[in-house]
Amino acid sequence: MIGELLMNEYTLFLDESEIPITNNEDIEINRLFVIAGIIVENSYHDNELTLRLNSLKECVWKGEKGEEDKEISHSHILHEMEVTFARYGNFGRLKHKYLRIFAKPSKYRLLYNEMSKLIDDSNIVTLGSCIRQTELHSIYNYNVINDKKSILMQIIIENFYHFLVENNSIGTICYESMHESENAIIKRRYTNIRTTGTMFYPAKNINKRIKDLVFIPKDDNITGLQIADFIPNTLGRVECNKNSHSDKTYNSVYNKLYDGNRKMIEKFGLKIIP
Repeated sequence: MIGELLMNEYTLFLDESEIPITNNEDIEINRLFVIAGIIVENSYHDNELTLRLNSLKECVWKGEKGEEDKEISHSHILHEMEVTFARYGNFGRLKHKYLRIFAKPSKYRLLYNEMSKLIDDSNIVTLGSCIRQTELHSIYNYNVINDKKSILMQIIIENFYHFLVENNSIGTICYESMHESENAIIKRRYTNIRTTGTMFYPAKNINKRIKDLVFIPKDDNITGLQIADFIPNTLGRVECNKNSHSDKTYNSVYNKLYDGNRKMIEKFGLKIIP
């Protein structure tokens, strides 16, 4: 018990993205599903990382009408999908009108440049896994295999557990809350692993390190969730051989991928299935 009290506590913030892969005729030939995010020590998240994200928001919204008070920008929620909607003028799909500024190419570039710097300069680790769905379904019958979220969550839980063991720490998984039916898929896999373990780790060991799985809405303005929101699509678009928002952003995310302290990013940091 005393040893556990001395352990650092980390949170793995996760989000997901599904990206179509098209050929030269713009016909969809595959689809990539990604779950990914960041691992961060809790006290660092609540203090230094939150200050860094608030500074990013001040920089991005500086000079915008009605943004004279820095505290206003701190309350803005960064959501990559809505940023993209704004970038292409789809204002009707915006939940947050203050994201309209990203229709300006200069603000759009500024956001990704600043996010890249934040990732580079912060004490965080990135982690994820993805499925190339056409290849998977050509090997395994779609009607009988586990749900894609369930498959990826087992890999991510194993690799997060590995990180916690390597750092003699305990942790929590925080997933951006979705529709309850979607949350339930992830919750079932997590509960099953806590009962039966995984291929590599028995349940009793996992339960000693991973304490909980929580679902939190994006609008709760949680720093880790907002940064994690930019990770799956950044990784996925490059894996799809698409032009990413910024090669610099991809490099920042890639350079932070967990390698298991063994230079094995492809196993521990970004596992691609199949």
